[in-house]
This record gives sequence, structure tokens and C-alpha cells, in this order.
Amino acid sequence: MNPFDFATLLVCFIALGFGFFYGVLRMIVFGVLAYICLVLSGLYFQTFGDMLHLYANINLPESHAIAFLSTFLVTFVVLSAMGLYTFRSIAGDQQSTTSRVTGIGMALLNGLMVWGVVAHLLILITQTVPESDTITVFGGQQATTLVESSKTIKPLAVAAAPTVVSIIAPFVFSDIYELFPEQANS
Repeated sequence: MNPFDFATLLVCFIALGFGFFYGVLRMIVFGVLAYICLVLSGLYFQTFGDMLHLYANINLPESHAIAFLSTFLVTFVVLSAMGLYTFRSIAGDQQSTTSRVTGIGMALLNGLMVWGVVAHLLILITQTVPESDTITVFGGQQATTLVESSKTIKPLAVAAAPTVVSIIAPFVFSDIYELFPEQANS
């Protein structure tokens, strides 16, 4: 089991915990927040990625992937904190079995979709050829070997990336197909 497979299991266990303890209503709020954060990441990844490319000299595809992930993470943390505070009173009956089971399902769906996008970007980073005179942060032979030997990264990327892109593409004005190239043909 390599680190990416372990991270996939960790995402599943964290999602199980969140779904069990927070219930279905908060998991719906987290799902909506994840969707908003994916759209915001799709809107601004090129701007931040170009800045990373120019100022840090990171190769362009990798800087765009890093910008997408960091924009998603920052906006998700900020909006989740705001969402938890705002929607704390509509928690509903968290003790009911139906709320917990449905919350677990929603949390797994949310977590695996987001982790699938991360998996797709990891595959993209390891498959791109870096430009000359640029820095590679996450690429390289060791990262490529880890991604290739993972049993969960490719299936998650294949399952999640097309769905996520089809949902966020109508709202994104940047070239989202730069990060998700195989969706341009479908």
C-alpha cells in the first residue's frame, strides 16, 4: 500500500466520521460549499497559476494545478468556517439513524469527488513534461512511480474528474480543459 492508497483510506474514514457526527444537513451544506469552491477554483486557477509560473518559475501545468488545489483549499476552509457558524442552528436531529446513515453517504460522495479531482491533478502533474529552466515541485520520477503504483488514484480520477468538470464547466470562464484535457473531446 503506497501513500496515495493510504490517503484514500484516510479520506474515507474522515468522511465516515464527519457524516456520522454531523448528520445529513451539514453534509449537504459541505457539498454545496465544495461545489462553490470548485467553481471558484476553476475561475481563478489560471491567474494564480500564471503568477506562480512567473514569480516562482514553476512549470506552467504544475503551477496551474497547484493554484487550483490551493484556491480550493483556502476557499473551502474559509467558507466551511462561515457555513458551520451560519448553519449551526439547522443541524436537525443528528442523533437519528437516518440522518447519520445519509450523512455518511453524502460525506463519502463529497470526499471521494474532491479526492478524485486531486487524483486527476496528481496524474496530470506526473505526466507533463516540464519546460526547460523551470522548477518541478511535485513531478519527478519518485512521484511518477508512486502515482503509477497506486491502486486507487486512477479509478478515482476516471470516476470523479468528468463528473466534476461537466458540473462546473458552464460556470467557469477560464480554460478548465487545460487541467482536464480528456473532457475536451467528450
